[in-house]
Amino acid sequence: MKKIIISILSLFFVLFGVISAQARKISEVPHWQTSPIRVYVPSDDKKAPSMRRAFAKWQAKSFGKLKFRFVGKTPADITVVFTEAANGSTPISSTTVTYNGTKITKAEIHIATKSKDFKKYSNDYVYTAMLHEVGKAIGMPINSRKRTSIMFAPITVQQDIMKFDIMKLYSVYGWSYANKDIHNTNSKPTEEILKPTSKKTTTPPVKNNEEKINSTDNNSAENIEKPDLDELGK
Repeated sequence: MKKIIISILSLFFVLFGVISAQARKISEVPHWQTSPIRVYVPSDDKKAPSMRRAFAKWQAKSFGKLKFRFVGKTPADITVVFTEAANGSTPISSTTVTYNGTKITKAEIHIATKSKDFKKYSNDYVYTAMLHEVGKAIGMPINSRKRTSIMFAPITVQQDIMKFDIMKLYSVYGWSYANKDIHNTNSKPTEEILKPTSKKTTTPPVKNNEEKINSTDNNSAENIEKPDLDELGK
């Protein structure tokens, strides 16, 4: 009987050690620790609506746990820049993330819509690239195994946000995927979030030029700039 008790206790401590190691591993993955995440997308580019939809899709797929708030001017937590060149995991996009310890403090997404070669890429490819870059901006590591994952690189139009991408997102942020439906209070952004800002709109402007999904202030932290998240999590 004594041996059985000792065996049970030994098994308990082994399992406790594994769980603790996994918890430490999750806590070491940089991620946003503020919500909602403020996002600035310049409205003067024809691809701005697609970029907004990419953020909205991540929010919807996360069952509302991941929240974004579009702001009308910088500074923002995530800034999108439509530029002439982007040297990242795709020929037309890249993401730079700044973090302090395990806390992401800033991210900048570059989409090369002003490149002379941009027109040769299909709308589907561009949108897939946007989804991929938003994933990197929220701390998702590159998936080098599942080709259908939105975080696989190099990207193809066959990729999308899959169930295992969201399960990984929940793991990175320490959320319980088993209880995902409990938090499903705002999984579908409103239509006005998906539309670009228009001067002709009759909707009263939101205070501070912000389009809200939910609101909170972002906390500042000492930043350490890192290049690209392509190698994170490998």
